[in-house]
This record gives sequence, structure tokens and C-alpha cells, in this order.
Amino acid sequence: MRTFPTVIPENKTAYPAPALTQTVIIVDADTVRLSFTGDLDADTAPQFSQAIRHALNFGPAWVQIDLAAVGFLAAAGIRSLLLCHRYAADQGSRLTIDRPQPLVRHVLQVTGVLGLLTEDPIVT
Repeated sequence: MRTFPTVIPENKTAYPAPALTQTVIIVDADTVRLSFTGDLDADTAPQFSQAIRHALNFGPAWVQIDLAAVGFLAAAGIRSLLLCHRYAADQGSRLTIDRPQPLVRHVLQVTGVLGLLTEDPIVT
């Protein structure tokens, strides 16, 4: 069996960027829960922010962000979380995160963001 080296054209990556998927759950009339799966980085942060802003435009009192299936959080993701938190406050809503994975939780702790985003939910 012969193998051939893989040639990657300049400015291309060997693997596509992982997608960020979401699930929206309407908990009750005042609460929306968004669950995300994938990595939250510069490539997926716009999609993440758009999903949250869309949910906030319906006027819920509380938007919960479930991060249990988010395995990586980059600076762009932190920025999106903070901007969405501010947008929620401007809309008269609360935005909090729930169930971050250990690595994501650590990043949020180190950056000082964890306490701002986990006011009420149980963070495991």
C-alpha cells in the first residue's frame, strides 16, 4: 500500500472548523434555555451571539446558557458572553450560564467572568 503526503494549500486548514450547534428549550413563559455543543471561538462566536440575541428578542425574563457540551472557550467566546450579558440587561432580562465543563469553568474563573454569569443557576 502506498501513501501520499497530504498537501494543504496555503491559507487552508486540513480540517474544517468545528460547528457550534444549539438547542432551544422554552422552560416556561419567562425562561428560555439554550444548550450549545461544540467549541466557542472566533469562528463560532457570531453564531452564538446571534442565537442568544434572537432568544432575548422574545422578551424572556431569564435566558439560561447550558455549556455542558462546550469543550473549548476562547477569548472571542468570552467577549460574546459578556456582550450578550449586557444586551440582556439592556432588554431587562437576565443571562446566566449553567454546567460549564471543567476547562470552560476554569477559563471563566481565571478571567473573572464566572461570578458575573452564574448568579442564580446551580453550576456543577
